[in-house]
Amino acid sequence: LKQRGLLEDTLVVFCSEFGRMPTFQKGASGRDHNPDGFTVWMAGAGVKAPFSFGATDPFGHRAVERPISVHDLHAT
Repeated sequence: LKQRGLLEDTLVVFCSEFGRMPTFQKGASGRDHNPDGFTVWMAGAGVKAPFSFGATDPFGHRAVERPISVHDLHAT
């Protein structure tokens, strides 16, 4: 996109519908879904780098600083 001059007009979003819990799920070999704290990566379309928005609690379980809803993310 950058080579073709399209990055300034294109928003690239990398995310998933869930983060992962900071602890292992009891009785399973992995970690459960976490809808309350996850990462979204964005580039292009005027997004200033580096930029961080919000934060989770110290345990990484829940967004506590400037949380936004999925609806607001989609409106971006």
